[in-house]
Amino acid sequence: MKRIFLALFLLASLSLSAQIPEICLDSADNDLDNLIDCADPDCMDGECKEAFPCQSVSQLYQVRDGDDLWFWDGSAWVDVVGWTNPNGIQVNAMGYNVEDGFIYGIDPDSNPNNLVRITATGIDNLGPIPGLDPASWFVGDFDLNGNLYITRADQNRMFRIDVSTMTVTEIAFSGLSGNLDMADWTYVPVMNRFYGVTTANNPTVLRAMNLDGSFHADYPLASNNVCTAGFGAVFSDANGTIYAYCNAGEFYEITPDATFDNFTLTSISDKEPNMSRNDGASCPLGNGITTGDDCCEEVLAILRELQGGGGVREPGVRERKAAPVKNTATAEPEEETIAVLMQNAPNPFHENTVIEYQIKQKKARKAFIYVFDLNGNLKFSEEVPVTPRGEYVIEGKRLESGMYLYTLIVDNTAVDTKRMILLD
Repeated sequence: MKRIFLALFLLASLSLSAQIPEICLDSADNDLDNLIDCADPDCMDGECKEAFPCQSVSQLYQVRDGDDLWFWDGSAWVDVVGWTNPNGIQVNAMGYNVEDGFIYGIDPDSNPNNLVRITATGIDNLGPIPGLDPASWFVGDFDLNGNLYITRADQNRMFRIDVSTMTVTEIAFSGLSGNLDMADWTYVPVMNRFYGVTTANNPTVLRAMNLDGSFHADYPLASNNVCTAGFGAVFSDANGTIYAYCNAGEFYEITPDATFDNFTLTSISDKEPNMSRNDGASCPLGNGITTGDDCCEEVLAILRELQGGGGVREPGVRERKAAPVKNTATAEPEEETIAVLMQNAPNPFHENTVIEYQIKQKKARKAFIYVFDLNGNLKFSEEVPVTPRGEYVIEGKRLESGMYLYTLIVDNTAVDTKRMILLD
C-alpha cells in the first residue's frame, strides 16, 4: 500500500500546472535546504550548479576506493567527467541530502573525523565534527530532514549528524543479538527505515533498522553468501528498490514486494572492478516534486497572497531574523524578530505528531500554522499562541496518509516550511 501511495504521489506531482515561474533564490538566501533549491533540476544555476539534482531515473553515485566518483546510468557504471579530488580526501559513510542536493560523508582517516561534501566537480572538507567519536565510520545515509546517520558493522550504536549545524546525537541499537553486521545501508522513505545486507551471515540476509536504533527485521535473500567481500555500497530509488554493490565486483538489485515483506535478489552485473573501499549515495525521491510544475511553487503562490504580493523567503529557512529598523530620532530601535519552526516529531507518524516552534518577539501579534498537501492545496490552518516555546499537535485522523507541507506564519510572514509524512 505504501509503495502504491508513493507512485501515485509522484505521478500527481508531475501533473501539476505551475501558477508561477520556478523560483530559485539560492544566491539570495543561501539556505540551500529545500527541494526547490539545489535538488531541483530546474535550479541548476549559480550556487546550485555543482549539486546533484533528483531525476526521474535512479540516481546512484559511488565513491570508489575512497576518492573516485562514479555514476550508474541505468546500464553501466561511468566515471563522472570533470570530477577531481586533488588533495586525495577520503570519504565513506556517505549519503544524499535532499535538503540541498549534495552528497555528504565522513573522512574515515582523519582524527577527529571531518565532514566532507561531494559536489559535481570535487570534494570539500567542511572541518571536524564536534562530539563524534573518532573511528573509521563507513555505514551512512540521510533521512529526509538533513540528518546523516553513521555507524560501523562492529557497532551497537549509531550517530545522527545534522550537517547544517554539525550537531551530533548518539543513538544505541536495540533488539539486535549482536552488532549491526553490515557494510553500508540506505534509507527508504516509504518505509522510513535503513536497509543493508549483512556481511557475515550465510545465507545472505537483508537487515532493516529503524531510525530510533531499534532492529526491525531480517529478510533472507539467498541460501548462500553471495558476497564474501561485503556489500560496501547500498542505494535505493524512489520506488523503494534497493541496489547493492559487492566489493568483489558484483552489482545486485533487491526488489521488494508491495508490502516490503519479501525481497528478490537479482544480479545486474558480475564484471565490475574489485574494491578495497566502496560507498554509495542516491536521491531517494526521484523528481516528482522537484521539476517544473512542482508543489512548492503552488505553496509559494499562496504564501505570497497571504503577504499581499510582497517578497516571501523560500521554504527551508531555518531561522528568520529581521534586522532592526534604524531610526535617527530618539525612539529606541525596534526589537529583532526571531522565529523558528522545528521538524515535527515523530515523522513519519501514524496517529498524532507534535510541531514545536519559537517566536522570540514580544511585539509579534499573530501566528498561524498552515498545512498543505503536495498539490499545493491548503488543507487547514489554525492560529497558534505567540510564545517563546510553543507546540501544535496534528491529529492524523484529520488527514489521509501521504506527504504534507506545513508552514509557520508570523504577522503575515512565512517563517519556514517543512515536510511531514502520515502513514497508514
